[in-house]
Amino acid sequence: MPKEPVKGELNKDYGFYVERPFFVISELPKHKYMDRVNNNMILKTQNGFDSQKWFFDQKSKTIMSVMSGTKSMD
Repeated sequence: MPKEPVKGELNKDYGFYVERPFFVISELPKHKYMDRVNNNMILKTQNGFDSQKWFFDQKSKTIMSVMSGTKSMD
């Protein structure tokens, strides 16, 4: 059985690096960033806040907000 990737390693099945922060950027003309505001996800202009940073959680196999670290996209 292959070992699961750890922080910084690529999860080849999902195509994400484990716990490496990234941004979700819209392909629409203004290239807005996905942002977590309260419990809502919206598109906003880039602001550099942690609410716009996301990471792949190896344990739950979900995308989580850097800001909360406990809420996943579903």
